[in-house]
Amino acid sequence: MMKNFDEICSKQATICTCDNLKILGKNIKKIREENKLTQSDVAFYIFSDKSLISALERGVYKNITLFTVVKLMMLFGTNIEDLFNAN
Repeated sequence: MMKNFDEICSKQATICTCDNLKILGKNIKKIREENKLTQSDVAFYIFSDKSLISALERGVYKNITLFTVVKLMMLFGTNIEDLFNAN
């Protein structure tokens, strides 16, 4: 049976979102370690807590806000492309 267009789009959006979150998490961890910061340091500087940073780095935090992404960009002195770059 053929799936309808909405089902296909919904599934693709979920796949893309999960992949992007994993990429974001990997890049946050890489940049954090390059700057010799702990998860607690990052949480302190962006007015959050360590469990959020840990969940972001593992790619399991699904409700990240644009405001949090902007705070991370400012802390790391980077741009959104660097945070979501798959390389």
